[in-house]
Amino acid sequence: MRRLRLYFHPHIHTIVLGGGLDSKNQWKDNGEDFFLPTKVISRVFRGKYLEALKQLWSDGELEFHGAAEPLKNHYAFKKLLDSCYSKEWIPYCKKPFRGAESVITQQE
Repeated sequence: MRRLRLYFHPHIHTIVLGGGLDSKNQWKDNGEDFFLPTKVISRVFRGKYLEALKQLWSDGELEFHGAAEPLKNHYAFKKLLDSCYSKEWIPYCKKPFRGAESVITQQE
């Protein structure tokens, strides 16, 4: 039997709204469906995330320590980005247990 080792398991937790506020400031959504198909959410999020990461790198806002230190080099960083773009990102989308109000709080 082949054993899999999952020591390196990068993942991101994020909140993606499944609706929004209407002109009367009331929450509207699509019921049980997300506003976009999961595969579309995956690709849009990947593109936006990696574009922001590129911008942070070019602005000198990222710090690289230890094994990540070679990523200070433009070519090494580009190779990492190319690898990230070539992979299918697999989102796990679910509704919050107690509704949107339990996730988003209003600041006073």
